Amino acid sequence: MEKMLFLLGGTLMGLFTIVNGVLLIFWPKQFLTFHDIWSGGGLKSSWREDVGKIQYKIFGAGLVAFGLLVLRDMLSVLTS
Repeated sequence: MEKMLFLLGGTLMGLFTIVNGVLLIFWPKQFLTFHDIWSGGGLKSSWREDVGKIQYKIFGAGLVAFGLLVLRDMLSVLTS
C-alpha cells in the first residue's frame, strides 16, 4: 500500500511538472491560466509579462526533463 501511494504521488507530480513545462514552452498564455487555477492568483506579479521570453522556454524545457526523470524513476520502482 505504501509503495502504491508513493508511485501514485510521484507519477502525478511528474505529469504535473511535464504539463507545466509544455505549456510554458509552447503556450505561455495558457500556462498563466493554468497557473492561476492551481495557485490561486498572483495576477499582479511582475514576471507575468515576461513569460513569453526565451528564459522561460528554457525553464519549461527543464521542467519537462525533470518530469520525465521522475516518471522514469517511478517506472523503475514499479518494475523492481
